[in-house]
Amino acid sequence: MTVLCAAGLGYEYKGGRVALSGVGLAVEAGECLGVMGPNGSGKSTLIRILARTLRPGSGHLEVSLALRDTAVVLDSLPFAESLSGAESLRRMLALRGVPRAEARSAANRTLATLGLSDRAADAVSTYSTGMRRRLALAEALAAGSGFGLFLLDEPTLGLDVEGRLTLVGLLRAAVSGGGTVVLASNEPSFVGRACDRVIFLFDGRVVAEGRPTDLIADLGRSVSIEVDVDPPAASDPADGLPAGIEALRSSAGTLRFASERGTAALPALSEWLAAAGHDVRALRIREPDLADVFLSLTGVPLDATRVAETDG
Repeated sequence: MTVLCAAGLGYEYKGGRVALSGVGLAVEAGECLGVMGPNGSGKSTLIRILARTLRPGSGHLEVSLALRDTAVVLDSLPFAESLSGAESLRRMLALRGVPRAEARSAANRTLATLGLSDRAADAVSTYSTGMRRRLALAEALAAGSGFGLFLLDEPTLGLDVEGRLTLVGLLRAAVSGGGTVVLASNEPSFVGRACDRVIFLFDGRVVAEGRPTDLIADLGRSVSIEVDVDPPAASDPADGLPAGIEALRSSAGTLRFASERGTAALPALSEWLAAAGHDVRALRIREPDLADVFLSLTGVPLDATRVAETDG
């Protein structure tokens, strides 16, 4: 069953800046869709439109679920500051019609899962940004099957590595239970683990979509190599590279390469670096991820900032 269906979505902020242009998507029940793109590419605007807190300027949106069946975590996190974390979560569950005993049990379980048990009795006003993010996620995920659709904007903000892995487990549990998730995030590892499918936004348009594993496989490389060097010699970074090694977009002091041969290409690359007069300070090897896919598609890194999104 299709839970969300959008076609030709467009939005323009005051001053004429186009945030979205012709965006279309369809999300099925039991699917987790990731939305990726540089800051200012339209991710937050899209999540707000899907959450029906922002009206699109053009296009068509169909949501098969009522607002009461949708859990939303946006970048602003309003709470009743005087309530404790546990009280805030139990109140939300009560508003969703969860019986008191069940709400208490669900609240305790979810707070423990997200690492908030030791601060559950403290007022929300004392919570850090990361703790507020975890509480917002707890409020979205505690009801379990009480929600059919989860819309999350930058859900990993303020979470440590353990918290992100925990969140992946919670989202996969929600999806396996028939829930549907749409999340905006630029964390390649998190999106690769949590999402069944991803779309890339660039300047408000969808430039690619697909399964994370398929998109990465299409790159045709086994590893990416980053080399920190002293100011490079005056030579073309791609000039005379060994076979099977491709020069990627580099920045001052860091040369980036793609290798079809994995780490077997390192001896030849080291010889090339020395012959080119590069003094190597550090070398990093990693498997390609969704950030590499986006860079290959657009020539722009995911951590770039286009134009800041605002509510106008």
